[in-house]
Amino acid sequence: MRKAIAFLLMALMNLPAMSGTNAGLPEPAQSGKELKRQALFREKVESFGSGAAIRVVMRGSSAKAEYVGEIDEISADNFKLKTKDHNLTIQYDQVEMLSLKQRSYKTGGQPDPVQVRRVAYDIGIGNKAKGELTTLKRFSGTIQSMEKENFVINANGNLQTIKFNDVKRIEKGQMPAWGKALLIVGIAVAVVVVLTGVGVALED
Repeated sequence: MRKAIAFLLMALMNLPAMSGTNAGLPEPAQSGKELKRQALFREKVESFGSGAAIRVVMRGSSAKAEYVGEIDEISADNFKLKTKDHNLTIQYDQVEMLSLKQRSYKTGGQPDPVQVRRVAYDIGIGNKAKGELTTLKRFSGTIQSMEKENFVINANGNLQTIKFNDVKRIEKGQMPAWGKALLIVGIAVAVVVVLTGVGVALED
């Protein structure tokens, strides 16, 4: 009996140590949403390429760490970032936000297609871009797709293919004032409808 009690006491004393480790247990599987999120960051880093100056905000703390530097080496699970003071290896699952340090491009001389392409990727497919070509013709529209040497925008239903080496200025487009006004009106109408529905339900 004493031996049994002693054995139980030893087992109870070891429970905290055992619960603090994952010995023999597989790592919890990451959700599909998280894997997709990491894949998007990896695609963005690969699209920017080595030498791109970027800004990275890290996950995991209330005061999130932020680093600015140049992409060095790129691999499937991580990338190396050269900052002013450090050489960091950053895992994609550690990233909260990642963008170019300079999120627009403008030149008065010969365009740099590599930098134009980086900015276009930073703006992203489905978002609005605007800028000016070397012919002084301006463009504005939603980015539909991107290839190695050009990208396609939808300008009011008209698809326009633009070569990166023809762009002297590019930046993210903003929603026009009338668009913002319509959005605010739409939100207000939705709130009124919800409140009206709640009022009717209470009366019933």
